[in-house]
Amino acid sequence: MLLLFFVAVLVVFIAEVAGAIVVLVFKPLAENLVSQLGEKAVEVIKKDYGAKPDITGPWNVTMDGLNCCGFL
Repeated sequence: MLLLFFVAVLVVFIAEVAGAIVVLVFKPLAENLVSQLGEKAVEVIKKDYGAKPDITGPWNVTMDGLNCCGFL
């Protein structure tokens, strides 16, 4: 029974170490992806806000929910 507990704790520990390594290795890639998505979102909002209801509606709801006046 004690051996089973030790094995379970060891598996969890190995998974946590592997997760930490993955986060460290892919952090620059994730930051780059988030930056690119943010830039693209700003472009779309600047271009289509007011012209397309599928852009205008969610943006208005977001700004109302955050009590904000805008992003651009």
